[in-house]
Amino acid sequence: MMMSVYQRLNELASELAGDGKSPNVYFVSAGSDVTTLTTDRRIAYQHWRAILAIRPKIAACLEDREHGILASAEPDEAGHMRLRTFDGYAELAAAIDQEDR
Repeated sequence: MMMSVYQRLNELASELAGDGKSPNVYFVSAGSDVTTLTTDRRIAYQHWRAILAIRPKIAACLEDREHGILASAEPDEAGHMRLRTFDGYAELAAAIDQEDR
């Protein structure tokens, strides 16, 4: 049986996310599927933000190889989306902000 692209990306993300090795790779997921795999932090950040804007009721996660989960948005018990940030997120956002200047 052939694996879908999403299955392959999910497996790759499971193997690499948070392993601390180089090169750093970014993963973006919507729901339970990895939708973006890139070495470009700006693209990963933009894709993650786009998912939050376009599909605000879908859980979305931004991860990288260096830290693991950087940020996630998930519904709470009342159905409200909760943004959670983790180690590395502030550094990523600041670097992108600095590049924009």
